[in-house]
Amino acid sequence: MTEKLIILLTKAVEQEKTLTYGDIGSELGVETIIVEKLFSEIDDIFKKNGLPPISTIVVNKESNICGEGYFREHYPMAKDKLKLWIENTIIIFNNKNKVIAILSKN
Repeated sequence: MTEKLIILLTKAVEQEKTLTYGDIGSELGVETIIVEKLFSEIDDIFKKNGLPPISTIVVNKESNICGEGYFREHYPMAKDKLKLWIENTIIIFNNKNKVIAILSKN
């Protein structure tokens, strides 16, 4: 993961804000599809540490929640996607110190 991405994610977690793939792509100077691929590895690290994927805070610009790829990848059997996303977002923001520590290691 790039240092710039770590800074973006850390700032978002500290401020309890979401980001869009487009925002991240613009900041990193890469296409959105590349941004999505960056999260595969880091999401696994978060899951191994008992947290939801960090991509939880990266949302679709139109819906303002995670896109279908997030649910297909991490929660294929989810029935209430909005509820799951809200719960995961709360967990990420309530565990700022742990989240930021994981980000800083990568």
